[in-house]
Amino acid sequence: FGWRLDDLHDIAQRLDAIAAAAPALQGRIDATRIAATGHSFGGLVAQTLGGATYRDMATGQSVSRALGGVRGVIIFSGAGAMEPLLAAADFAALKLPTLVTVGSEDLAQAPGLTGYQWRRQPFDLIAPGDKYLLSLDGADHYLG
Repeated sequence: FGWRLDDLHDIAQRLDAIAAAAPALQGRIDATRIAATGHSFGGLVAQTLGGATYRDMATGQSVSRALGGVRGVIIFSGAGAMEPLLAAADFAALKLPTLVTVGSEDLAQAPGLTGYQWRRQPFDLIAPGDKYLLSLDGADHYLG
C-alpha cells in the first residue's frame, strides 16, 4: 500500500519534468488543483491522498499521507473500514469534497456486511460537509 502512495507522491513532485517531457502537457497541468481518484483498492489510495489516515501495521500509529494540491476525491467502489489497517475513525480526516460511487450488487469483502454497505462506508464515515454518494441500482463492483 505504501509503495503506491510513494509513487504518486513522486509523480506529483515531478509534474513539471513530466510536462517538459511531453510537450502536449505543457501549460495544461495545475499542481494546485489535483483530483485523487481510484477504483476499489485505488479508492483507498485516493482517499489517503485526500487526507484519510491509516494505521502503520508495524507501530499501530496513525499515518497521514495527504498529498498537497489535492482538492477533491472520487472513490469508485472503494474500501470501507478494515481493521487493523483502516479503522472507522481514519476516514474522518478526509475533509475535501468527495464523491463516493457504489453499486447495489457490489463485491462483499467484509464479514457481516453486504458489498453495498461496506463500500459505501467511505461516504458514511468521512467528515460531514461537501460529500456526495452515487448509488447505482443493480451495478456490480465494476459499476456495470
